[in-house]
Amino acid sequence: SLVAFLSGSLVPLTFFPKIIAELLSFLPFSSLIYTPVMVIIEKYSMSQMIQALSLQLFWLFIMIALSQLIWKCVQNYITIQGG
Repeated sequence: SLVAFLSGSLVPLTFFPKIIAELLSFLPFSSLIYTPVMVIIEKYSMSQMIQALSLQLFWLFIMIALSQLIWKCVQNYITIQGG
């Protein structure tokens, strides 16, 4: 699937050309497979782990903000019948 490809599950991100690997590592999908594996096999330094955690927090806040925005937009169209 696309998520497996983008997360580095099918092909590790280090096998891609540098610019594509950097782009894919910025997306939230790399945090699913690639980043945890790199931490487990100790290929990431402490600064890289902090950077990866910061990126995960960035995407967390983006997703929370988007979900709240979508929820507010959807509430205008919700009609509940009964209790």
